[in-house]
Amino acid sequence: MADYRQNHHFHPIASEEIKEGEEVKPWRLPFWTEKPAWLIEKEKQEQQQELAKEQVLEQQDEPETFPLPTAEELENIRREAYNAGLEQGLIEGRQQGEQQGYEQGLQQGLEEGRQKGEQEGRQQGFATGEAEGLAQGQQQIQQACERLTRVNQHLQANVVERDQQLPDVLAGMISNLTEQLLGHELSVSESAISGFLQDALREIPAGEKNIQVYLSASDLTHLDKSGFDTEVLHFHSDPALQPGECRLQSSQTLVEYSLSDALSQQLEQFIPRLLKAASNSLVPDFDREPQFDPVAEPVVESEPEAASESEADSESEAGSESSSQPDTPNAE
Repeated sequence: MADYRQNHHFHPIASEEIKEGEEVKPWRLPFWTEKPAWLIEKEKQEQQQELAKEQVLEQQDEPETFPLPTAEELENIRREAYNAGLEQGLIEGRQQGEQQGYEQGLQQGLEEGRQKGEQEGRQQGFATGEAEGLAQGQQQIQQACERLTRVNQHLQANVVERDQQLPDVLAGMISNLTEQLLGHELSVSESAISGFLQDALREIPAGEKNIQVYLSASDLTHLDKSGFDTEVLHFHSDPALQPGECRLQSSQTLVEYSLSDALSQQLEQFIPRLLKAASNSLVPDFDREPQFDPVAEPVVESEPEAASESEADSESEAGSESSSQPDTPNAE
């Protein structure tokens, strides 16, 4: 036999490369006539599998043998089947009876419930419709009352507003009438011009000499200088002054007097009293029935007071004119 040696196994294993406790198996060189070890192992496994399959087939081919039941066992089986059938029949019968009773009761209940529901629904619908009708009627009445209330409030507000505006209009008319009256008096009356000039001279300290008096051209034309000391008072015309205005100048004093300003001061004192009296007489009473002519009452009540105030003003002016006459000799 020739010596066979594999070329790739030319490195021997050294003893120091073997770990302690590791088993070293000898390796036998295979002959060229023998099968490899892995093939022999594979064939062995296939043979074992075939034997196992044959054993399984043999066991399946053998018929199973069962022992015959006895009479007692048959009686027990019959009794168990009877009891099971009885129980199942009871269950099925109960279910069928419950289903039939449920369907009959449902049908009867639906019919009776439909009749009763229709009757109750008719009664409830009548009651609901009646309540809604009453509510709608009440709402319409309430809306009509609210509209009437708003109309009444609007009318009362207009009446109150007109009554509140009346004193202002009346005061404006009185003021305008007074200004026109005084303007007319100044244009035609010498005593009126002398009166407001005397009022202006009262503002000059006593003992002043060489007083320059500036008047408008129209007032200077109508002024009667005979009642004034012409040695102390020197009259001049100033185109910048309006009728009823004058300016007095001395070495240490400057007095500017305007009849319209004095009138305005008097009106400022007079108009609040007039408005207060008018407001007391024009307080609306909403509890009483509305009057057809609420404007007539304040006019009647305010006229006597306005007349009394105008008379008082005329008396005060007359008193000032009369008091100005004794001052003339002192000025002279």
